[in-house]
Amino acid sequence: LQVSNIRNLANLEDFWKMLLFDQIVCNVDRHRGNVLYSLVEHKFYAIDCSNVFNSQRGWTEQSLLDSVNEKHYANLELLLPTANGEIYDYFWNNTKTTPDQILDIALQVQKVLTPNVICAIIKSIPDEWKEWLGQAKSVAMEQYLNYRIRHIIETTTLIIQERGME
Repeated sequence: LQVSNIRNLANLEDFWKMLLFDQIVCNVDRHRGNVLYSLVEHKFYAIDCSNVFNSQRGWTEQSLLDSVNEKHYANLELLLPTANGEIYDYFWNNTKTTPDQILDIALQVQKVLTPNVICAIIKSIPDEWKEWLGQAKSVAMEQYLNYRIRHIIETTTLIIQERGME
């Protein structure tokens, strides 16, 4: 994805969905190589979340449960340039989305990612990852993701404040 292409994206508003998805799953590996650009459709596609759902992330059953207890949804480390901030800045500097529109997107995400949907996603994790995941970590991951989704409005409000968009 080239910076010059961002202004012409047909799905520029999907940036916020990508950012909120990354925030929910705590994806610290979003960079230009993980955002594809279609020259035909003039759309971007967020790819490669393998760093989230494999052992590189370092999640354990206990760390997932601790994150729920530590108000982890308020952690905005993903916005830092050392995490995803560089690619996010390309989009932020080219979008005109208002805080109310961003909060509406967060509500849509929350309505789509219900506990039943999260359960189905966890159950559909590829077999080659299930050995690493295990039952206890699977349950903890489901609780963690549902926790993050329950707090997506608070997280979005914090992002809006952090970006000075109030």
